[in-house]
Amino acid sequence: MTMGKRTVYFMSAVLLAVVLLLCAVSTHWQKTDLMSFRIPSGDGVQTISLWEKEDGNFYVFLPSYAGPDGVKIHLHTGNPVQINGITVAEEMDCSPFSLGTPYAISWCAWGKSYQREVTFLQSANVPAMYIDTQSGNMDYIHREKGNKEEGRIALYRKDGMPEYSGTLKSIQGRGNYTWNYYDKKAYSLKLSEGADLLGLGEAQKWILLANAGDLTNMRNKIVYEFAEAVGLAYSPDCTWVDLYLNGEYTGLYLLSERNEVHQQRVDIPADGSILVSQEVADKLVEQSIPFVTTDAQQAFRIHYPLKADADEKNRIQAVLQSVENAILSEDGIDTVTGKHWTQLIDLESWVKKYLIEELFGNGDAGAISQFFYLDAGDRDGKLYAGPVWDYDRTMGNPVAWQLLSPRTFYANRTHANSGYPTPWLSSLYQKPLFYQSIRDLYQQEFRPRLEMLLHRGIYEYAGQITQAAEMNDVRWFTQDENFHTERNAILEYMNARLAVFDAVWMEERPYFRVRASHDPAANYVNYIVFQGESLENIHVFEGTETMRFVGWYYQDTGEPFDPQRPITEDIELYAKWQNKSVLSLQKEEKWIYLKTLALCMGLLFLKELRRWNWRRLRIK
Repeated sequence: MTMGKRTVYFMSAVLLAVVLLLCAVSTHWQKTDLMSFRIPSGDGVQTISLWEKEDGNFYVFLPSYAGPDGVKIHLHTGNPVQINGITVAEEMDCSPFSLGTPYAISWCAWGKSYQREVTFLQSANVPAMYIDTQSGNMDYIHREKGNKEEGRIALYRKDGMPEYSGTLKSIQGRGNYTWNYYDKKAYSLKLSEGADLLGLGEAQKWILLANAGDLTNMRNKIVYEFAEAVGLAYSPDCTWVDLYLNGEYTGLYLLSERNEVHQQRVDIPADGSILVSQEVADKLVEQSIPFVTTDAQQAFRIHYPLKADADEKNRIQAVLQSVENAILSEDGIDTVTGKHWTQLIDLESWVKKYLIEELFGNGDAGAISQFFYLDAGDRDGKLYAGPVWDYDRTMGNPVAWQLLSPRTFYANRTHANSGYPTPWLSSLYQKPLFYQSIRDLYQQEFRPRLEMLLHRGIYEYAGQITQAAEMNDVRWFTQDENFHTERNAILEYMNARLAVFDAVWMEERPYFRVRASHDPAANYVNYIVFQGESLENIHVFEGTETMRFVGWYYQDTGEPFDPQRPITEDIELYAKWQNKSVLSLQKEEKWIYLKTLALCMGLLFLKELRRWNWRRLRIK
């Protein structure tokens, strides 16, 4: 009998759980799939979904070419839905609703009434790309970066005129840091055949850069176009698009060319040419990507030839090793080939690439996403630097403390961290010809162009995408994070950086380096401190729940660093941390801890005393 009751109770609980689950699913469906919106696009119609934010309120993200007028509502429920007191009818247009105004939206589901807000937002000046996967969702693609799916793609210019429509051979995830640490993902596209998208040149393979860690969505485009302006060959062309995946607005993206050997991209002869990029060896091993390593532990991913056999790998490694030998040797000569470093690398492209990495403050300089190519049609057989790639974590991007200070060397450093040597550019910097070329090119070309960029160019970029970026902010960021604040931060950072390198390369003021690391496995910061100045603005960490930041200490003596003392030599600092245990608490914190502990023990004692008295009374 008892067992029967238990079974009944168990089955009742299961039934109740199923009912509650069904109610929850039904309610969620009613909330998120109330309606969709049909947008006249060229000769057809594109359908976009209603998007629900974490707070339960809704947004309708309209492309540049379609305001509320003409956009029609398609209902997904038979229950009444009202917006701003207006009962929504099938095929009703959205003309009664203004952009940017939160309207009350109400509906019923399973005998319960709901009320939220819905806001219509519209992009401006940006083309719109619609991708529909074969499955109708992104679940499989997002499950693992290598997963691919076929689909269809439609691209419209900012005025709504059709640009391209066709089948996708594949869409798949791409990137490392963005893929692993951000919800907004980057994608690789492969069209069914080559096409010229938005004037970027005809090709079959394309990249959709998420710029997930860049609140401005401008950093990559700024650097790519600056590199092209200063004449760094094969800098990738790119343009912004609003991306809709299976009808859901996914944000502002950068449609970009790939760095690949192709007549519209890196246009070098197919036979005998080489295209490689410097990367982290461990990641290449994890992903089974072909690469070679030099004696100085510099790992280079092989992008071309596409299928490098053992002989090709040996040839590529020999080319890179000769360059490394010459760069790192005191006399600048590779003992194997007998060639001087100036005979092995193209000086102009390397100096331009160095300046781009340094001036824009690229934390990956000399370490990650650094491309090089050998043009088989070049009689001298020199290794060229470029094209540029991956600059969303530059210009003082606050995603990492190492990127915040404008008074740092990024390209001119011997190590990224204790386990990652980056000797090539720092060694070249010590060579008089390379250094003088840096100074000349900075003064004659780079600095005037950067002045134009800071006084006009960045404002023009920002003006082009303001509304699109504001939509992207709503989709991906919080109210504390916004496009306008970060745009101003770029201007402040770059102006300060120009002042630093004016002093270094134009005035040639004496300076010292202060190398600081909060952890041996993390990236170093190489502060530039001019003679007689102090480093008062060195970064201070907030600490964590378990660790307290004690301060910066001298590596050689273990003494605390004095940020007010003038710097008179190169120094190394390390960050000292303590566990937040009782023994490591400060005097005041210990007293608070002991008082709290005594209070808790007293309360426990009183509780036990009351329980003991209650038991005595019951016994009596």
